[in-house]
Amino acid sequence: MASDEQGITITTSAGGPASYYSFYSDGSSVQEHPEFGAEGQGGGFADGSGTFRDTWTVPAGAPLGRALVRVTVAGRRTPIDLAFKIVAASATC
Repeated sequence: MASDEQGITITTSAGGPASYYSFYSDGSSVQEHPEFGAEGQGGGFADGSGTFRDTWTVPAGAPLGRALVRVTVAGRRTPIDLAFKIVAASATC
């Protein structure tokens, strides 16, 4: 698989905190893959309009298949899971 850039836009309260991290098809999370560095996780604070935006590169060694990005924002008790699919470089999405 070739590395592929992903982006996320999180809407929350103005200046509010937002964070995300990735889970892979093999049941592991980005935290269990130190070889990936910080790719697939991040966070910060929304701007004055309540928007937080970030990008990351899906590591070339990420397991193929369904992946999730779990989003956490202030004021929401449950995280939001966003699914995407990691495919081989020769495959189509």
